[in-house]
Amino acid sequence: MRLHHRTVGDLELDFETLVLPDDADQSLRIYSTKPGSPSHDGLRLLSSWAHSESNSDNPLSASSPPEDMDVDASPTDSKSNHIPEQ
Repeated sequence: MRLHHRTVGDLELDFETLVLPDDADQSLRIYSTKPGSPSHDGLRLLSSWAHSESNSDNPLSASSPPEDMDVDASPTDSKSNHIPEQ
């Protein structure tokens, strides 16, 4: 499956659908990417931002992306809503 995200670009996702044994009307869909791929890096970046935003009511608990995360997070245009940490 291919998706385009306005910030991280194109994402190539694999998915698997698991039917719940006790209720065939419900299923669980699991999306994944190939480790080390640009899609993997893009999802890790989005995940780190989502984690930071979920902790925005307590800024001290928000964490930065891991040091070993090799992702270019440069803005692609002149408009940016990102406010650097002080």
